[in-house]
Amino acid sequence: AAIRAAERGRRVLLLEKESRMGGTLHVSAGHLSAAGTKRQKERGIEDSTEAHFQDIQRISNGTARADLVRLALSPSAWLVDWLQEEGFEFDPDSPRVVYDPEPYSAPRTYQGTDQGRSVLAVLSRAAQPLLDSGAIELLLKARVKALLTDQGRVVGVQFARNGELVTARARRGVVLATGGFASSPSLFREIEGFAAGSADDFADGQV
Repeated sequence: AAIRAAERGRRVLLLEKESRMGGTLHVSAGHLSAAGTKRQKERGIEDSTEAHFQDIQRISNGTARADLVRLALSPSAWLVDWLQEEGFEFDPDSPRVVYDPEPYSAPRTYQGTDQGRSVLAVLSRAAQPLLDSGAIELLLKARVKALLTDQGRVVGVQFARNGELVTARARRGVVLATGGFASSPSLFREIEGFAAGSADDFADGQV
């Protein structure tokens, strides 16, 4: 999001709570799933976003919000194609079928040779010229403490850095990229309507 905004002439403040950019990409397996990609077509794999959507509905037993799933899937093929154009180093077996917790009906899971760090390598290369020019200002060890709102609209953030509490207001918008919420049982129940399950629940098809 920071890269695209900066490329379109926006000044971007990028806050990272860790001491290096990349978040969980440093430790993640870096799996990406997408249907209808160039890489699938090169390997003679017929697939579609609709088939991807139906698989997610099947695997989640219909508990996934259809509007959010479709929103997430809409740019997924573009993203994998863009990574390929930018020199992403695919694992030779990508795309493949992953059997945990339950498989898709087609090979549509991608991974880099260096797991999540393969994604980070591409993003870092794309971001560097924008960081050098000042279009993106990166602040490390900056932990967001609160969202600033005005009449229900998010207009900025409050963050802690170097022992100080700083307020930053946004002219155009605020993007949160914080990962999942499954580690918070109360938040999971609030959003999903049932308790977060165990690995056994996934194996039994209950979640």
